[in-house]
Amino acid sequence: MKQLHGESIDQFTTRLRQKAKNCEFSDIDSEIKSQIIQGVVSQNMRMQCLQDPDKSLNDLLTKMRTMEISKSQPATMSKDESSQQVVRVKSNPRFSRQSKGFAPKRYQQRSYQTIPEASNKETLISYELSVELGILPQIQSVHKSVQSKDAYSGLIEEYSQVFTGLGCLKDRKVKFHIDKSVVPVAQTPRRVPFHVRAQVENELKSLEEMDVIEKVIGLPTPWVSNLVAAPKPNAPHEVRVCVDMRKANTAIKTEKNVCPTVDDIILTLNGATVFSRLDLYKAFHQIELDEASRVMTTFQTHIGLFSYKSLNFGVSAAPLIFQNELRQALQGLKGILNIADDIVCFGKTQEEHDANLRALLQRLQDRNLTLNSKKCSFGQSKIQVLRIRIFLIRNFTRS
Repeated sequence: MKQLHGESIDQFTTRLRQKAKNCEFSDIDSEIKSQIIQGVVSQNMRMQCLQDPDKSLNDLLTKMRTMEISKSQPATMSKDESSQQVVRVKSNPRFSRQSKGFAPKRYQQRSYQTIPEASNKETLISYELSVELGILPQIQSVHKSVQSKDAYSGLIEEYSQVFTGLGCLKDRKVKFHIDKSVVPVAQTPRRVPFHVRAQVENELKSLEEMDVIEKVIGLPTPWVSNLVAAPKPNAPHEVRVCVDMRKANTAIKTEKNVCPTVDDIILTLNGATVFSRLDLYKAFHQIELDEASRVMTTFQTHIGLFSYKSLNFGVSAAPLIFQNELRQALQGLKGILNIADDIVCFGKTQEEHDANLRALLQRLQDRNLTLNSKKCSFGQSKIQVLRIRIFLIRNFTRS
């Protein structure tokens, strides 16, 4: 065993004794002494121990404690002297406090000890607070893209349909594979809190207007799930409507589709220098759900029952279904890689990237899919997808 950095000789010895409890040594002190000589950090201590090998363990520890103290004291004294300064200030010469009232005095000297200066490794306030107080300048830019988003404003305007509203994949409907042996469950109603009911109603109305959900009236509802209302992180006054699909997921069979791994992503992007990252707007909701499968998505609210007309979040099979549908929709395009709801467009040159990007936008328009312009980035030298930072990957080979 080795002595750790900053560990005293007593702490090191205690650690050795704890380890020695599990060993059947005939002479524990002798073995600990041997380990101390081999594992001590200080070379000077080791030499002192080797010069007098007949010393007992207690005598050896006493000597090493003395050496530790003698080594630490000069450093502490020099630190105290350098961190403390004594300054003299002049007080008001007109008055000085005496035993009876105040009397004029020429000068009065007092000694004050200043606050020790902080070392270079320690900061008293954060960088954000320093910028707010005006102590440090604010760095406005730390990353420079190959081309700004304004450079693609003409292309965005040309394909404005792709950046407007909620799309729906043309001529495609997905269907859930249901395990008939699972008994349907209509869950006990979970009450929506009163203080968020108005926000929930607004969100349900918005989803109904976008043709994502529909009211369930006069239809059998063997499967009924509960609504979960969660506040949006960037807009606390709004709520995100989710459905607790855990019971229904027990009857939905998962499709087996191949998703790209990290190695696949790196090898596909090998040699690329320009990237664009496109984010589908409410991605799952752009895949229409077959009428026979909509019964599985029925959920209850304080204003009635609803079911999804499109693929919804919370379904265990939804990610793989969406990945497969999007891959088929983009099949045949060059310089395109779809990862979850993100689409990465890349090229080895600026011209190749722009040509691939135009072909991608044309395909999305033909398939009636839309993007979230606020989350899209164009012509970047580096991007981040699924917490994988991608930048100027050149000549990567798999070992």
